[in-house]
Amino acid sequence: MVIGAVAATWINITTALSFQFSADSGLVLQDTLDSIFPKFLNIFFVWLCWYLMTKRKMSPTVVMGLLVVVALVGVLLGFFDPGLSY
Repeated sequence: MVIGAVAATWINITTALSFQFSADSGLVLQDTLDSIFPKFLNIFFVWLCWYLMTKRKMSPTVVMGLLVVVALVGVLLGFFDPGLSY
């Protein structure tokens, strides 16, 4: 239970992906995910880490490295929103 609470409060993953269908209609993926299942990306990545470490027997160091690579590629492609302002 403590691990679930830590994952829910310390992790914040958002996506900046949106689709424009026409001039007046569009889809913001983060709003859609939040309306269906709030904090879905957080739960997905915690589950992915658990799966890789328990079922695939990966070390925590390899999983952390994989998360860094996924985050870097996701931000560069515009899928993840780092929330930075310059």
